[in-house]
Amino acid sequence: MLKIPGVLYAIPLVLMACADTQAQTAFDRHGCAGILHQDADGLRFGGGRGEDESICIIDASQADKVLQACAVGKYCRVVGSTGDCEDSGECVEIKSVTTASHRKVSRRR
Repeated sequence: MLKIPGVLYAIPLVLMACADTQAQTAFDRHGCAGILHQDADGLRFGGGRGEDESICIIDASQADKVLQACAVGKYCRVVGSTGDCEDSGECVEIKSVTTASHRKVSRRR
């Protein structure tokens, strides 16, 4: 068996990097997706452990629509009208929810 110094240490780091990319929040002008978080300020995507600092918040009036389809702490995808947050440059707000789903979009080729 060939022993390569540092390889055993590199494998866990690669696995951790792969896990982190799955937790990343994705958002654009159509909506947001990722792990759904809830705190005193309401529902949001991003800003959690292992996630980017960029966040996506759900307008408080739309929270019930999202919670009917998604569970806090689990993957969720929300589509709707978005806009920039008032107080932050790295923030998107979903002002009106069109659809919410706990299912990931499959990529077909």
